[in-house]
Amino acid sequence: MRVKKVIQLKRRNNFSEIQFWDEKHLESISTRNLKFKNKMDYEEYFSVFPHFKYVAEFFGRIKGKKILDLGCGTGWVSIYFARSGAEVFSCDISPKAIDIAKKMAISNSVKIKADVMEVEKLKYEDEMFDFVFGNAILYHTKIELSTKEIYRVLKKGGKAAFIEPLAGNPFRRVYRKIFHPDYRSQGLLTYDDIKIFGTPFRKVDWREFYLLNWFYKYRKSSLEKIDSKVLDLLPWFRKWCRIVVIRAIK
Repeated sequence: MRVKKVIQLKRRNNFSEIQFWDEKHLESISTRNLKFKNKMDYEEYFSVFPHFKYVAEFFGRIKGKKILDLGCGTGWVSIYFARSGAEVFSCDISPKAIDIAKKMAISNSVKIKADVMEVEKLKYEDEMFDFVFGNAILYHTKIELSTKEIYRVLKKGGKAAFIEPLAGNPFRRVYRKIFHPDYRSQGLLTYDDIKIFGTPFRKVDWREFYLLNWFYKYRKSSLEKIDSKVLDLLPWFRKWCRIVVIRAIK
């Protein structure tokens, strides 16, 4: 079994980026229900978790606005945006992911415009979007190139927000290598990456989330309360958090 697993990992590491994500999404589709069980829109869903709420407070109302879900995966966030009346564009490097995203939109009775695209080579027009959103996507990209493209497609005064895994905690890097050796990117977002991303924007800020409460799906837990108090009293520990949310204005 050990030899077989090593061989499988070596084969996977030889796959192209597109092949890797196609395979991942094909694995998930067999157990994924395309129709959401909840009827929440963007405002409701983004109020559930602190890091998403931080994005929603920044974006505000999105009804009637053009929003790009960058590196959308299977498009589940796009569904919530569309339910709130936004004109949603979604892109991902994986053709299989985009195929699932289109089917998911139909199953949930919303419209999105989903296309296969690289973040570093976006095909959208200049200053096309009011908002750009990404969930765990920047750290997979060449940050200088992706930043230029994100800035280019945003309207003047437009807003971009990204939820990214943070590289500060050494235990997390060890955890990923041991328990998720098949992750396409073993790197995580660094503060240097954040500085590079923020360079062209008129205004940029960020906030770290989940120091102890790594399993943030268990919301409103005692760990979440402890996190909040510790990070307020000892801001130095923010660099050890699991997630960082970056917000930028063009």
